[in-house]
Amino acid sequence: MDPVKLNHYRLAAENGFWKHKRTAFQDWLGAIMTKRYCDDFIRIRLSKGDGGLDGYRLSTQTVYQIFAPRDYTAAEMADKIRDDFAHAKQTLAEKKLEMKTWIFVHNDPDDLPHEAVTELAKLQADNPGIAIRRWEFTAILNEIKQLADDELVELFGAAPTLELLEDLCYQDIIPVIEHLATERVPPFPPTDPPSPRKLEFNELSEDRANYIQRGRSKQGLVESYLSTMPEEDKPEQIAEAFRRRYTTHRDAGFDADQIFDELWLFAGGQVFASEPVELAGVMTVLAYFFDSCDIFENPPDPLETT
Repeated sequence: MDPVKLNHYRLAAENGFWKHKRTAFQDWLGAIMTKRYCDDFIRIRLSKGDGGLDGYRLSTQTVYQIFAPRDYTAAEMADKIRDDFAHAKQTLAEKKLEMKTWIFVHNDPDDLPHEAVTELAKLQADNPGIAIRRWEFTAILNEIKQLADDELVELFGAAPTLELLEDLCYQDIIPVIEHLATERVPPFPPTDPPSPRKLEFNELSEDRANYIQRGRSKQGLVESYLSTMPEEDKPEQIAEAFRRRYTTHRDAGFDADQIFDELWLFAGGQVFASEPVELAGVMTVLAYFFDSCDIFENPPDPLETT
């Protein structure tokens, strides 16, 4: 697949993975698995409970149990794992069906507490004939990578391509800048000049770092358009809007990748979801403000650390 397109779909999928909670996460994953396996995957919806099954794949006799709460304790998660497994086993037995694999899917950014891991290990020890698995984002991404382009568009919208990025022109970044120009924020000068080592220092994931690096190839278009804006303080207002969002998410405890995703959304990642050319513009604009204004951290000055 085109590297820019793959990069975009991974970012869009990861954003959905972390954002959806409760039944919304179940619906999100169900839509992906239905695209992947068609009628072989059954999405469970029962008015009086799901029988311990959030999804079931017929050919492999695999149960998918999804856990994406807003708040929970470690003990509650362990209880859910134990109870859902027992319930699923009982439900299938009553229908004279087998369960060869049981997959616990979760999107907890802090990973599983040891109580949950211990419970999964205990289930495997007590049920040697059933494969107990845990799915996080990587497992779901592997399923997404198997989808055709039209299926990806239906799930995640359009995507920019390397060709679109290379052919990006002045007019293509205007909608993105104008979208950001609606922010009314008093401008303040950046506190630190940008550092050429900034990308490496912030330890963004490979996909997000690639996004910035590719977007840099057309940064001159952004600088050129900003210089023509009739309101001379507008570029600095946009920069300040980025800074404030960065600071808010950093102070809330978000890691670098989570902050990047929030800034990608702010730059128009969803607003232009159906416009691949504008999405290439989002890539370029975000890269420009990453390098030119005070979002993300600058590495310390070597002279100050000696």
